[in-house]
Amino acid sequence: MQSLTSGTVRFPSMEADFGPSLTSQGYTGMLVVGVPRDGCGPLQPAAANVTQFVLLERGGNPICEFDEKVLRAEEAGYSAAIIYDTIDEGLIVMRGRQNVDIPSVFVTHSAGVILSQHA
Repeated sequence: MQSLTSGTVRFPSMEADFGPSLTSQGYTGMLVVGVPRDGCGPLQPAAANVTQFVLLERGGNPICEFDEKVLRAEEAGYSAAIIYDTIDEGLIVMRGRQNVDIPSVFVTHSAGVILSQHA
């Protein structure tokens, strides 16, 4: 389990079983809420010349898989993806088969709500 830090608040997270592993040094960048928020369609591109991470919610309509969301984040130019649960439950491992080149983590519903309010 990894922890994400936002200011002085720490969020438990679970790394995906696909894509690169998180580095021990952590990451620095700007968090943005994905458009569309569920990441089940092409995402609004990341800003040029800025390291950005995208926050996406679990599920969608139609439902898409975790690795599809992260692949769309990569294609839109984001450096990492954070997927948050839409209901209150424990952390889960995001599973997938897509070949992605950015790291991703899963966080709880409450963490996702807090992060979205400060993105």
